Amino acid sequence: MSTSSSNQRASRLHQGQGFYSFALGNLTVTSVSDGFLVFDDPQAALAPKANSQEFAAILSKKFVSSDVAYTHINTLLIEGNGKKILIDNGCGDSFGPGTGALVKHLANAGVKASEIDVVLVSHAHPDHIFGTITRTGEHVFPNARYMISKKEWDFWTDPNVKISSPFGEEMARAAILGAQRHLKAIEDRVSFIDSEQEITPEIRAIRAFGHTPGMMAFIITSNRKSLIYTADALHHFAVTLARPDWELGVDNNPVEAVVTRMRLLEKITADGAPLVHVPHFPFPGVGHIRREHTGYAWEPVVWEW
Repeated sequence: MSTSSSNQRASRLHQGQGFYSFALGNLTVTSVSDGFLVFDDPQAALAPKANSQEFAAILSKKFVSSDVAYTHINTLLIEGNGKKILIDNGCGDSFGPGTGALVKHLANAGVKASEIDVVLVSHAHPDHIFGTITRTGEHVFPNARYMISKKEWDFWTDPNVKISSPFGEEMARAAILGAQRHLKAIEDRVSFIDSEQEITPEIRAIRAFGHTPGMMAFIITSNRKSLIYTADALHHFAVTLARPDWELGVDNNPVEAVVTRMRLLEKITADGAPLVHVPHFPFPGVGHIRREHTGYAWEPVVWEW
């Protein structure tokens, strides 16, 4: 019986207390939950132009209601070579009691916020960057440097930036002001990354434009084992995979986002179905994607305690 992965997690509490750890080659990788969001009218966010009956039928097939959307918020911690790298940092204290659990759940995994060396920001939507500073302006990860694509940075810091939102103009404005506040806080500790750039020998950025203008996905590889962090190129485990051609209401450029989504899904399934981690799939958001009929299907990992 192999004990390598269990020894790697010997100092952790049991799985399921807001985190899920596993070995990826020589790395320890952990999906860490920041919590969840619930919103009405999921079709407005997930498929505003779709036939409503087909939309409801896809969700019904997965025993999911089409009346309300329950959205998980999963971040990814990568540990190896003496470094702790976090991809995205959740909602922080901006969205009520359902969110903002990242620091607590990191602690359950045996990691202090002060131990995070780098935060990779896939994109600057509220549920991916509002965990940067507290309401009073203190850094949540005081010793971390940040990395984000220059295209993403320039978009959100433009004083004339405009976005649309299926949740209304007030929410869109709050997202802009919040992104600018959190990005301003890291301007003295940020580095910019480009598509296909090597972040570390194990982590490489992947262009994933469309959901936002400069979003990046990431591929993590160690000892011939790979995992792709999809960012929000994928969104709902049922709808987005069954109909990846459907435009999402939460995408900044829906047409470009569809092209990105199809390209990423083709890469995932052509490369032998590596592990993927999807921020908004059901926790821990780790599994495989396979082709199914004209679309794709989600196969979550078998939970290991």
